Amino acid sequence: LTRQAIINDDLSELSDAMEGFGEAVARLYGDTAYSVLTTNANMGDGNPLFDAAHANLGTQGIISETTIGEAIKLMKLQKDIGDKRRLNIQPKYLLSAVKNEGAAETFFNSQMFVSANAAATRTNIYAGRFERIYEPRLDDYDSGDPWFLLGPKGKTVKLFFLDGNTSPFMEREKDFDTDCVKWKVRADIGAMAVRWNGMVKNTGA
Repeated sequence: LTRQAIINDDLSELSDAMEGFGEAVARLYGDTAYSVLTTNANMGDGNPLFDAAHANLGTQGIISETTIGEAIKLMKLQKDIGDKRRLNIQPKYLLSAVKNEGAAETFFNSQMFVSANAAATRTNIYAGRFERIYEPRLDDYDSGDPWFLLGPKGKTVKLFFLDGNTSPFMEREKDFDTDCVKWKVRADIGAMAVRWNGMVKNTGA
């Protein structure tokens, strides 16, 4: 910021800059977390996070009675590290792109599946199920139209901060020759999947 801008501050440049820094850091945290899902990097066993080898990749399809049922089953049947016992993890969150929100909410808010054959009409057992998250970052995803079922917190993606410091580092410097003020903001952050058994992916339509 120039000296004149600091003196006048007619456009609230100083406060806007601070707000912009905060928004940028918040976006960075979110981008880092969601990149774990979208990059689908290899896990310690050499297989991608979402892979048939991990039994957490559903049969491709939109959110429906069939695909939701399959995703729930895949998560509940996951086994522990020793592959000895079923974990029975209960899905808590549904994550999808914003463009799917209308269709997904219609599905989850429908109490009945209606058919031309009255005898086939049945209750929607998934009505009101899950906390639903519609994330714009997935609208920019270039590998299809995926949606995810996620287990409780602690079983999905974990963020890591340098020395456990969750706050960004900010440094201020004044230029002696011009009286301008410069700010530098840095956030040291990383993310990784806790394990694959708390997440199920469907590549979507």
